[in-house]
Amino acid sequence: MNPSIALPGYEICGREPATSFSWFADRTRPSGTWKFAGTCTADSETYYLKLYNNGHGFLDSSAAREDWLRHLQEKRWFDRADFFAMLARFEAAEGRGPR
Repeated sequence: MNPSIALPGYEICGREPATSFSWFADRTRPSGTWKFAGTCTADSETYYLKLYNNGHGFLDSSAAREDWLRHLQEKRWFDRADFFAMLARFEAAEGRGPR
């Protein structure tokens, strides 16, 4: 993916393009939940990965993605299935513009 390509809108607050993959803690679900989001969630997200970040963002390169996935797998709260479900939603939303 290229930063010049239109990104889908936030899953959380719509309107502007997503800027991060964000994890939200949830007392009823120990693994929490992953959403693609932006700055509107800065006060409520527990953890986030920037989509693009000078070569270190999740979408900057395949090497960056692999590094992030290795890093996330070290987190005891990381739910791989939930993360990849969020990635599938993100890919399905790509190109549709803000929601």
